[in-house]
Amino acid sequence: MKKTLLSLILILSMLVCSCEVSVSTSATTTAETTTSASESTYKDTPRRKASKYQTVTFGTEHSDILLQFSLPSEWSFHIDANQNYVIEREGTPIGAIVTGESADRNEWERLEQNEHIFNGLTAEELVEKNSDAYRFRYRYTYSDKIGSQTVTLTASYEEINDYSAFQLLQSTFLKDQSTETQFSTLSELKNKSVLILGNSFIGSSEIADILEQMLEKNGKKTSVEAIGIGMANVDTFANNSEIMSDIRSGKYDAVMTCGFYTKATAEAVSKILSACNTSKTALIMLPAHNESDSKIQEIHDQFETVKLLNWKKEVERLISYGIDKWDMCEDDYHKHSKPLAGYVGAHLIYRAIYGTVPAPDLYYGVDLNEVNKLPDHYLKTGSLIQLDYPIGS
Repeated sequence: MKKTLLSLILILSMLVCSCEVSVSTSATTTAETTTSASESTYKDTPRRKASKYQTVTFGTEHSDILLQFSLPSEWSFHIDANQNYVIEREGTPIGAIVTGESADRNEWERLEQNEHIFNGLTAEELVEKNSDAYRFRYRYTYSDKIGSQTVTLTASYEEINDYSAFQLLQSTFLKDQSTETQFSTLSELKNKSVLILGNSFIGSSEIADILEQMLEKNGKKTSVEAIGIGMANVDTFANNSEIMSDIRSGKYDAVMTCGFYTKATAEAVSKILSACNTSKTALIMLPAHNESDSKIQEIHDQFETVKLLNWKKEVERLISYGIDKWDMCEDDYHKHSKPLAGYVGAHLIYRAIYGTVPAPDLYYGVDLNEVNKLPDHYLKTGSLIQLDYPIGS
């Protein structure tokens, strides 16, 4: 009987121990549940839906790389003494955009983190807590010619709904102004001689005459000669013995040629390139506005040493931006380029050689009223990518 009683006591003791283990496990689960409840508190917070979005760029003034955001149109930006921006909605501060790290980042507890890497930009999204406040913090890192750059955007949690968060994390892009400006891509032609070959578009656009005036009035010594042959393409030039002889003799330091239509052949380009190589003359593609995109790409892909200065693309980009097509083109069968398009081509060549823009307020053979139809920031920077908000020093 005593043995039976002892056995019962032992069994009861084991059951009590087992209950203690169970309580301990339950306590851990409760702590996790408490954390989840805290997350649920901020995740249940109503978040503002933007009526629409605005595309804006931020960047340091000395960098070619800009950050392009798609931000709620209700947001406005007020610059502070450190050249950073307070984000406001209807006059109420709701966040900030700063260069470098957020100064108060160590005062906030991290709750969530996501990352998106695309085309040289690393974007990090963090949801953070401070006392009873919640916020989003976006950290953007990238490199430019100056070095590694960091830009941070912070905003109250309730100001960014899921779609705005997607825009900030995955629809923020780097925009490289240098891809448009083409600054110094032909710097070896400073104070050299250039031959421009083309067809009737050379004459109708007056590109060579405009370029000559740009160079002269800005004190530059590069000389320009142009040959325009009606209905010509690159095959026409390759089979012109006089032109080919002049190229082989080293009369020019560079040949810029139009004429990349469907019937233009790689053999003709190879022939011109061979003549250029004989005299160490640079060969540059300068397609006019009505030439074939597929042929331009085909030839450029095939000849790696031939540079492309895409006059056609420059004109089209401006038309897409909003410049009236008929300010650039004649209303005729071929849509010949007008002098304003010639100005655009000359502007492009000038930038590529001298790494800057020509003085925008001088007369270069085109009525200044016509020139002023072009965007002011394009005339001053050579790029349609406008820096809306300079930040940092």
